[in-house]
Amino acid sequence: MRFRFAHLADLHLDTPFQGLRANRPGLAATLRDASLTAWDHAVTACLAAEVDFVVIAGDVYDGAEAGVRAQLRFRDGLARLAAAGVQSFVVHGNHDPLAGRWSAISDWPPGVTVFGHDEVTSVPVVKHGQPLALVHGISHARPEVTENLALRFQRDSSFVGYQVGLLHANIDGRGGHANYAPATLADLRASGMDYWALGHVHVRAVLSHERPLAIYPGNLQARHVNETGEKGFYLVDVEDGRASASFVEVGLVRFDTIHLDIAGLSSVAEVHSALTTEARLPRGTALTHVLRATLHGSGPTHSALHKAGEAGLLEYLADVAPAGVWWNEVRLRTRPELDRETRLRAGDFVADLLTLSDARRPNAAEHVATLVAELQSHPQLRNVADHLGLEALIDEAQALWDEAAIAAFDLIDAELAEG
Repeated sequence: MRFRFAHLADLHLDTPFQGLRANRPGLAATLRDASLTAWDHAVTACLAAEVDFVVIAGDVYDGAEAGVRAQLRFRDGLARLAAAGVQSFVVHGNHDPLAGRWSAISDWPPGVTVFGHDEVTSVPVVKHGQPLALVHGISHARPEVTENLALRFQRDSSFVGYQVGLLHANIDGRGGHANYAPATLADLRASGMDYWALGHVHVRAVLSHERPLAIYPGNLQARHVNETGEKGFYLVDVEDGRASASFVEVGLVRFDTIHLDIAGLSSVAEVHSALTTEARLPRGTALTHVLRATLHGSGPTHSALHKAGEAGLLEYLADVAPAGVWWNEVRLRTRPELDRETRLRAGDFVADLLTLSDARRPNAAEHVATLVAELQSHPQLRNVADHLGLEALIDEAQALWDEAAIAAFDLIDAELAEG
């Protein structure tokens, strides 16, 4: 038997954007409807791919008090799927828990299942009178669910066919996200599911490539500048019980950070050229690309760049940006040219600092992950953790390490120069 389904999660419909510069009013207008438009694009892509059913793994809305606009746009998308004979299965997560949530929708389109929060229930996918799969799901009852909900899932031995677990949860304590509905990959495997459709983590990830295939698709549309890269959902093709997944980008606005080492660049013009080359979007794309640039390393342009200033560089980049590209920030983390070998041979405290930094740099991600975990557990940050995008720091760990080493070197060097 062959069939195809779509796995979406973390729509956060009508979510506000954060962290953008106030002097970008045109971009603000583009972002205002981005999450809703991404949902519309996802539905269109599902219909074009002729999916047999759709699963949505929580956080449909950004808050428990979801506005009527977001709710009706969500219903409209499900109605388009239903009109094509596509069943939809939905669970709610920590941002939009089911219990006590006001709903503007009294009747869902035919073929839509919204799973309750009391127990795991199972609903078959039926196409032309034939069962294709069995979907098991449970919603969050409240914002902070600490129970391991994955332990409630169990394969239905009476159903001969493909079985999907639909859950909003943190698997193996993934950093950068609150540890709600905590579970382990071993828990997922023990359930007997063939596929785990997961939500909650906004960075897409395939947790298990073998049975069960377990995937976080990430959110459809980034909510702030730290949620970088492609955003969308997964199409899953199943044939004779074996599944393969492919990613489909539908995000309207993509955030990225360009890290540019100025070594070898002899002028500010060459720096501009390198940045604008990195900023070009693929031909034919409808994306809006929001970029931050971090300039690091040492070279002859260090002094000129700092004289130009971050604001001046940003204004120029904005002036020459191609259509669809918005520069949001420029960070200067460069330093004067350093003769490392000479400084290392000096055998002084600076040499010790450089040696220690070089030795520990390969483990930078581990050190930053530890720091992120400490920040996530801080009582004053816990309620806003999802909005901080701290998980992005782990991906930038080595660049952060280099910045810290440069800052330390500059401070010590300045002290030595003053005697």
